[in-house]
Amino acid sequence: MRHDPGLPFEVRGIEGVRKLADVLNPGIPDLKLPISHAVAEGDLVLIHLRVQGTHGGELMGLETTGKPIDIGVMDLFRFRGDKLVEHWALLDNLGLLKQLGVSSI
Repeated sequence: MRHDPGLPFEVRGIEGVRKLADVLNPGIPDLKLPISHAVAEGDLVLIHLRVQGTHGGELMGLETTGKPIDIGVMDLFRFRGDKLVEHWALLDNLGLLKQLGVSSI
């Protein structure tokens, strides 16, 4: 289960992950996710990374701008044994909207 306040749909199980990929891949076809930091404790792993690429297709209702994207992300993963069971995602959605020219806040 992915907890992500920026998504209008639920990401649960492999079908949810496929749906998320179907949304992201056309919107950012050259998607890169460089990891800056990783911290693990017990059954939790915290990853600080960046979403980088080009807005090359429709993305969450936003028409293609061709503009570069580079935003920060914090992902917290919880594992049970060797299985990922929960994921909390916090993305800089306001930064994304500013970079795409949708918001000037």
